[in-house]
Amino acid sequence: MMEGWKEYRLDDIAKVIMGLSPKGDTYNEDGQGMPLLNGPTEFGETHPACTLFTTDPKRICKKGDLIFCVRGSTTGRMNWADKPYALGRGVCSITGVDDLTTKFVKQLLTINLSALLQITGGGTFPNLRKEDINGFKFKIPEHYRKIATILSAYDDLIENNLKRIQLLEEKAQLTYEEWFVRMKFPGHETTAINKETGLPEGWEKKKIGDVIEVGRGSSPRPIADQKYFVDGDIPWLKIADATASNIFIYKTKQYVNEYGASFSRKLPIGSIVVAASGTLGFPMILGVEACIHDGWLYFKGIDDTLKEYFYFSFTGLRKYFEAISYGAAIQNINTGIVRQSPFIIPDENTSIEFKKLASVIFDSINGIQKQNQLLKEARDILLPRLMTGMIDVEQMNIETLQPTTA
Repeated sequence: MMEGWKEYRLDDIAKVIMGLSPKGDTYNEDGQGMPLLNGPTEFGETHPACTLFTTDPKRICKKGDLIFCVRGSTTGRMNWADKPYALGRGVCSITGVDDLTTKFVKQLLTINLSALLQITGGGTFPNLRKEDINGFKFKIPEHYRKIATILSAYDDLIENNLKRIQLLEEKAQLTYEEWFVRMKFPGHETTAINKETGLPEGWEKKKIGDVIEVGRGSSPRPIADQKYFVDGDIPWLKIADATASNIFIYKTKQYVNEYGASFSRKLPIGSIVVAASGTLGFPMILGVEACIHDGWLYFKGIDDTLKEYFYFSFTGLRKYFEAISYGAAIQNINTGIVRQSPFIIPDENTSIEFKKLASVIFDSINGIQKQNQLLKEARDILLPRLMTGMIDVEQMNIETLQPTTA
């Protein structure tokens, strides 16, 4: 063992609370009680976005805790608790002896995840128990707080950028709702209403399939055949990627090679895709050329003037899709349903004005997301070098927070 490095169990520096799902009759979508986090479906890029609540939480995490998935193929995915959550059985919370130690635990788990998963046998559907996590052993240096401070600086910059993105997206969303939901678009006071359609003059009511081409992604078969993924460098967008980014997506959890891409649906940069299952109706824009899993729908022939309008239209259509979707365990929609879905096209002037406003916001978001991607790549390069001692922090003059008991 390197000088100054000691072996610890995770429970030497952190406390683990395993989730326990409340009874189903306590669930609601009306915001009553506490937000319920059952697994990574509700995960965002850094914080959860729950739609389900419970009036009888069994296990609760607190703000600042690390939330860690412990079951199934998504074991190891992590998010930060931005507020208290009820923890379902698919997750646990981890609290370090102080805030900086909690951040260091995330860094430890990131670099040691493969070794931790081996405890479960390394199968496709692992199941980590509390004793597995508590008893996991690792070596850390005496100056681990300096490492945590360096890496946390990147995370803080990324988090600040995400807040900027959220504000920009909210601005565009509020404008969309003001213009196209409350119908307070510029010039609405003097615009006549067409008696036949009930819409402002110049606006049209159509079906999505009448305006654009709707298709569905496809997947290499069989999925278990790894030859599709060996040395793959083409992003393959799966439903698990849906909430891991903001409007634009640049990286995915899995990549296919050219052979695998020939069995999938490859789309150009800028394509709008919408989740057809799981996070139903969730829209994203490809920031890179990518293949899409059959859980996604794609669209071709969107008029550039309507691109941003079309994106935000899906926020309003999500409830409609949920109401008409099929499938008991996993809601699903097919291309036929989407083609028949109602779609209102504003007049040309209104479309152009919204395009001007929204495209500036989207360009800003795109730039910030690219900056975040570079920050993540720099952090991920530093992570193993710092955590294995390749970069010695002992002599670095780094001011760290002093420990406080959590």
